[in-house]
Amino acid sequence: MNDITLEDYERFRLFLEQSSGISLGDNKRYLVSSRLRRLLDEYAIPGIGQLVDRPAQQRTGPGLA
Repeated sequence: MNDITLEDYERFRLFLEQSSGISLGDNKRYLVSSRLRRLLDEYAIPGIGQLVDRPAQQRTGPGLA
């Protein structure tokens, strides 16, 4: 079962490519989901979309804007 939405996967792919130059294919959705599940659980992040949003939120958080 894929517990990552297509929209979240596309956002993650774009984030990864823009931040590191790594380009993932369409067929890596399950791999991304399974590899990140432990990280999401450990930090109580509800989904990959929220994980992608975190760096931007940290850069623009209180006192950083």
